[in-house]
Amino acid sequence: MRRKISEDADIASIDLGNEDGLFDVYYAALSVPWQEEILPVCVLLDKDNVKYLKELTVELNAFISFGKEDTGFDIINSINFQTNPALSGSAYRTAMKSFPLYEEANKMTFKVPKDTQIIIRNWLVNGENGTPYKLDSWSIKKGRNGQYQASFVYNEPESYL
Repeated sequence: MRRKISEDADIASIDLGNEDGLFDVYYAALSVPWQEEILPVCVLLDKDNVKYLKELTVELNAFISFGKEDTGFDIINSINFQTNPALSGSAYRTAMKSFPLYEEANKMTFKVPKDTQIIIRNWLVNGENGTPYKLDSWSIKKGRNGQYQASFVYNEPESYL
């Protein structure tokens, strides 16, 4: 996984230092080489998790856009609404509005406090009925030595399934 620590990014996808400018839901759809389908990226910004647990969670392949509003906001819902015919009729009605997650050349920049851990979760969903059956995670945090480290956590957190 490529990661870059930068102190002076021009435009951030999310800037946790600007609390007044934060939204609750962010979404982007990226074209990536490791999967055929577009990669849906979503951040459900839980300000309490950021403040008290020092965690920012980025969800991959978990939420998908069902269209855009007149204002340009994506209407997103859980990806199982797309793959499960029984749910697809209510996908738009029960969806969330999301602010566009800024990306440039399929790269995103997150401005976070140095003590914040970024958790990236990749959901693997059964395409026939939309059931999530596996979830892998990566964690990026500053180690005791002052260097940032990324660690891969296979099949975690199981408690979410």
